[in-house]
Amino acid sequence: MLQMTEQMWASKTGVRRIRESYRPYGPSPEFNISEQSIRIVLPVTDRKVVLTGDEEQVIALLSDYRALPSREIADRLGFGKDKALKILKELAESRLVEIRGSGRSTRYRLFSH
Repeated sequence: MLQMTEQMWASKTGVRRIRESYRPYGPSPEFNISEQSIRIVLPVTDRKVVLTGDEEQVIALLSDYRALPSREIADRLGFGKDKALKILKELAESRLVEIRGSGRSTRYRLFSH
């Protein structure tokens, strides 16, 4: 019974998302499952993100909109498309911006934690 509970619980998307969200920062969450309880230990991360002025502008712009294509971000901020894409990629790697869609329908929005 316990093994079946562990397998069912471990397959839930919440656990997967917790693990994925800690992946870039080193220490992993600890999951302890017993017959009576489930204990999750979340490591403290001293993640301090230092943004450039351009990155701050992108974050500020995206905070005012649900999602925008890279071309519109570039146009609104006076960046070239390549510069906007580079900044958006870096912000996505830092998990500050989410990339939705692909190709011409790609949109960028603030990462919802």
